[in-house]
Amino acid sequence: MSSINDFTRAIEKSFKNTSYDYDRGILKIEDSRFVLFFSDSLVSIQKRMENLVGFEAAGMLLYEAYKEAGRTAGNLVMRTVKVQTPKTIRVILTALDYIRIQAWGRWEIGEYDQSKTVFVVRDSPIAEVYGKSDRAVCHPIRGVIGGYAEFFTGERRECVETLCKAKGDDHCEFVVARAEDMPQIAIERLEKR
Repeated sequence: MSSINDFTRAIEKSFKNTSYDYDRGILKIEDSRFVLFFSDSLVSIQKRMENLVGFEAAGMLLYEAYKEAGRTAGNLVMRTVKVQTPKTIRVILTALDYIRIQAWGRWEIGEYDQSKTVFVVRDSPIAEVYGKSDRAVCHPIRGVIGGYAEFFTGERRECVETLCKAKGDDHCEFVVARAEDMPQIAIERLEKR
């Protein structure tokens, strides 16, 4: 039982307005129900989708679903940090820290300028479980980052994975930009490689 108490204390320390009811199996953060999920299961779902509808369609479906999750999580982070505007570095860094607490790997801002933001993800649970691939596979992470970006900027954003550990890269890299700028930015980024 002490490990449950340790878990409860760690969650309550990291997130404000948290309740964990062990007997009922309910974890709520800022009144939003939160569930823990195995990355093996997520990748299994992803691979089944790829078999059913193809790699590209499965990737887009996961991207769009997790983009919504990113917008929802951005709102949750902003309420937790208790700031009025989401466009603060404190909110973004807190969001990246919360991702790490949830065991989605270590997310960092790798590069930032007016046209794009590059995120580096070390130890992606998707790439690790997925195994070797000739294409980038971290569609859920790409979606969360895209959704966060839309929430934090209040504008439509797209996210492209330009490096992926499943392809043999050292880490995963995601580029976020305005939707209309993304094709040119992605081409330039990929040409650098």
